[in-house]
Amino acid sequence: MTKFKDQKFAIVGAVVIDGTGNSPLKDGVVITEGKKILQVGPKSSVNIPPKAEVIDAKGKFLLPGLVDCHVHVFHSGFVPVPPKGSKLAYAGVIAMNNLRSALQSGVTTVRDLTSGHINLAMRTAIKRGIMIGPRCLVAGRGICMTGGHGSSSNIFGTGAHEVDGPIGVRKAIREEAKAGADLIKILTSSRSKNPEFTQEELNVAVEEAHRLGMRVAAHAGNYITTRMVSKAGVDTIEHGIAIDEETADIMEEKDITLVPTIWVLNDIREKTKERKEKYVQIGEYVLHKEKMEETLAVYDIILEQLPRTMEIVKDRDIRIAAGTDNVRWYVPFAMLHEEIRYLTEYGLSNMEAIEAATRVGAEALGKEDEFGTIERGKYADLIMVDRDPLQDITALGEATWVMKEGDIIQLYPEWKRRPIIDPQRRSS
Repeated sequence: MTKFKDQKFAIVGAVVIDGTGNSPLKDGVVITEGKKILQVGPKSSVNIPPKAEVIDAKGKFLLPGLVDCHVHVFHSGFVPVPPKGSKLAYAGVIAMNNLRSALQSGVTTVRDLTSGHINLAMRTAIKRGIMIGPRCLVAGRGICMTGGHGSSSNIFGTGAHEVDGPIGVRKAIREEAKAGADLIKILTSSRSKNPEFTQEELNVAVEEAHRLGMRVAAHAGNYITTRMVSKAGVDTIEHGIAIDEETADIMEEKDITLVPTIWVLNDIREKTKERKEKYVQIGEYVLHKEKMEETLAVYDIILEQLPRTMEIVKDRDIRIAAGTDNVRWYVPFAMLHEEIRYLTEYGLSNMEAIEAATRVGAEALGKEDEFGTIERGKYADLIMVDRDPLQDITALGEATWVMKEGDIIQLYPEWKRRPIIDPQRRSS
């Protein structure tokens, strides 16, 4: 990775898809200096600085670095078998591995929506140059009601704050602000149709977080909770799943962004079906039947509701941002390209899906002035792919070159996209 403070690069000849939604710029030139973009334009009108290192990008497609708006850099789901030694140290290694894999895949910014305070440590390490990874904006620990969604993931000290009442909610938010979180994650639904916070508690959460200058991301997945968090005025709704027209009108009025995490919702059902078939074949399904049938029933309902929700949202001026929410050890972590692909299957054009993972992602973070598009003065977060993603969106799964803040990221085999536990390796 380059480390020269004022290093200039001239990326020449690529088709530039800048993330703004504008038509691609053919035979474009992007000049970077230090951490920022210095100039963007057609090759015929850009003067390349004499000391710039020229990167021949002819035949390539240049895009902004991708923004994954919903990750958990660590979760107990990444560890099916407890490790020997320090659990916290092991969790840190998992988080580091996930972050490096994401960066290498072209994700230059992540919004971590709770990994305990491991995410705070990772953010600090990256900022200090101790490790290489995407830019991290983090929610620290989530906030749920006593016994609510998120309360059961505490074996590594990463479970949510379990609080009740307006006072409890305010205190948890203040504790996260004290810890150094960038934003607040509140969880108010699980697999039932019942809300897990009262309207008063949600209103207080938004009021307190906004008073402290922090945005609020709300896990909400049924018609009742999406309506409640919209009324409260959260900044983003995670998953959404069930949103009716009245709720969508509120979201549009209050400029609430939806992060639908479509890929993971589909993939959980598909992977569960695959595992069911495997257990049936080996005669062990009876041991897993209750849990698997419950999961399949829940996700059948989710995927029945989701297409209509996306139609309703798409009919309004509601921003949609891309996020993965993957916490499974048997699936590779860096899967944003799959979320982008699924967005196109649920009604977004290829260009809109690219914007969801670039410009709109930055807007959801309140950082649109810093990154998310290829424009003068913004961070030089750039990726190249060999195929046109406007013709074939799957091209985004094959980033061949990555730059973050003006540094070219070396791509190493050990950080390639793969499951946390490789079945070909020995483990203990």
